[in-house]
Amino acid sequence: MYSDDDLSAAVDAGVIAPQQAEQLRQFWQQRHQDTAVDAEHFRLVTGFNDIFVVIASMLLLVGVQDLTNGVFPGMGGVALAAASWLLSLYFVLNKRMALPAIVLLVAFVYGIYVSVEQLSTFLSSANRSVPAGIAAALAAWLHWRTFKVPITIAAAAVSLVVGVATSLIAAFPEALWSLNVICLLAGLGLFALALYWDFSDPARISGRADVAFWLHLVASPLIVHPIFFATGALDSGIGVSQSLIIFGLYLLLALVSLVIDRRAMMVSALVYVISAFAALLSQNGFVDQGITVTGLVVGLGLIALSVGWHRIRKLVVSQLPTSMQQRLPRLI
Repeated sequence: MYSDDDLSAAVDAGVIAPQQAEQLRQFWQQRHQDTAVDAEHFRLVTGFNDIFVVIASMLLLVGVQDLTNGVFPGMGGVALAAASWLLSLYFVLNKRMALPAIVLLVAFVYGIYVSVEQLSTFLSSANRSVPAGIAAALAAWLHWRTFKVPITIAAAAVSLVVGVATSLIAAFPEALWSLNVICLLAGLGLFALALYWDFSDPARISGRADVAFWLHLVASPLIVHPIFFATGALDSGIGVSQSLIIFGLYLLLALVSLVIDRRAMMVSALVYVISAFAALLSQNGFVDQGITVTGLVVGLGLIALSVGWHRIRKLVVSQLPTSMQQRLPRLI
């Protein structure tokens, strides 16, 4: 099966004309009515060689970092970032391997973050996380400009969020209780950024859709956890009214997921829904079967939603204003 990247590469190499590539994409979409839009395709593993390269790279990178720290204390992060970049020049830029690209990106950004944090410690800086987060975000931007790995934007955003959040907690320890608020605001910001990338490619035929996918994957738990934590979804003594609120919130998240055609929020909220209803069932006589029954019911509901996702989404989106429909992922 040829990917969209393969078609783009063929166009760049002059093998086929851009019009022919677009006609091939449209033909493929007409044959598969659930297509790349509803299926949320993204490249992760193209073969077992990807896994082999990842294992080899991780062994090499860990060895380089530890050895460098032993010889030059505090320089392990720099060596890790440099080695990751060199490996990326071959496995990402040349071979275009998906899983190694993700692992090497994370290693590169982490190496920069650790290096700047250690430098700040050496300079006796009281606030180490913010400059480390900014440096990691800039490193991710440089990596994006060079390698165009879809997860890079999400990695940069996470670096900034971690840097700012840890700095605020270090500066104001009493504000630890507000960590959920910080997570929620950061999640909403990343969610808005994800929608920006999604709206720029409604057909989801370019790498911009992959960028949006990873941003949604990062933003969803940051949004979902504070909301369900506030409802007490993980409490053992949950009541009927509380369960109804949790179920209503999950339905709302499901509706949002249908509209934007992304499933990350629904997956992120599953553990809270299952925990809440299992606790409710346990209080009403299903002590041993609470989680089992809840998993069965939720599983059946999600299977039904998965099977009818395209039709249900078409029904929901068709009720929205035309101007909004034009910006959302296309209905086939």
